[in-house]
Amino acid sequence: MESIGKRIRKQRLHMALSLDELAARSGVSKPYLSLIEGGKTKGLPRDAILERLSAALNLPDKLLVMQARLWQTPMEIRLILAELASEREDNQLLRQAMREVLG
Repeated sequence: MESIGKRIRKQRLHMALSLDELAARSGVSKPYLSLIEGGKTKGLPRDAILERLSAALNLPDKLLVMQARLWQTPMEIRLILAELASEREDNQLLRQAMREVLG
């Protein structure tokens, strides 16, 4: 299971963006982005920052927010959520978030 910072870095590299470019697109400072990607922040970034990063990285709205919250959720609960998400066709975003969080 990768951290939210690793997820952001992976998408940034996939898009061939530098930290400077992502900072310009998202309005999040380069030093803070570096801390996020390196997992050196105290706690998770605020939802507003994750939403701006999702938009800048062309990810679905709320995906990073949902994943950040799922990473904080105990594994037993994540497994129950994954089962519930698989039962409903309208939970595509939750299924995507769960796939990435559960690995």
